[in-house]
Amino acid sequence: PPSTPAPVPPTSAPAPTPSGASGQIVISPSTPLSFFNVGPVYAQSVTLSQPNYTGLFSISGCDSVVSVPTTATDALLITPVIAGTCSITVTGGAGISAIISVQVTTTSIVSQ
Repeated sequence: PPSTPAPVPPTSAPAPTPSGASGQIVISPSTPLSFFNVGPVYAQSVTLSQPNYTGLFSISGCDSVVSVPTTATDALLITPVIAGTCSITVTGGAGISAIISVQVTTTSIVSQ
């Protein structure tokens, strides 16, 4: 009888290489951010970028001092709500995160 070749075991495919982020998150303007009053008219926008990452950034922290969305693409609008200091955490690709330090102050004018 003719010999049959031994079956060749299937080769496993190499694990996919993540095509995500490969660097630190860049925040512009750099922080800390200072606000001198509260309300939407005093909101400031920062740009977010991370090399080789085009997904959503996750935003957390600062819930009582400023208003921010929970996700952002390349811009983040920060609206001061009450006087205080806090830190916003921005998380991008590969779990890399950066901190935006925020200070909100208000000045009351008292007439005598």
